[in-house]
Amino acid sequence: MTASIVPAFAEPEFVDVAANARSGKSRAEVLADLEIYRASGLSELESHNTVDFTSPRYEEARLIYAGLRQQPGFQRLVMAIARQRGEAPATTAASEASVRAQ
Repeated sequence: MTASIVPAFAEPEFVDVAANARSGKSRAEVLADLEIYRASGLSELESHNTVDFTSPRYEEARLIYAGLRQQPGFQRLVMAIARQRGEAPATTAASEASVRAQ
């Protein structure tokens, strides 16, 4: 038999870079979002093989994440990361949304 037995999970994971680029988010905004995702506890809860999306802990973490995302501190975090990376702060999607909201 010449067929190889390779588990499905052994296949390489391909990232659609073009789709990520179309999101309209700057690298600074993505990094800030990742930081609050981890701070909210969602990262820890979603790191397990099974995730109970209906658990009170998950719902609490989801609400914390949503709250952090809406606070002015998120925008400041995006701007700080953008400055650190040498990005133009005005090019971030979060700063554009902030300007539109004012």
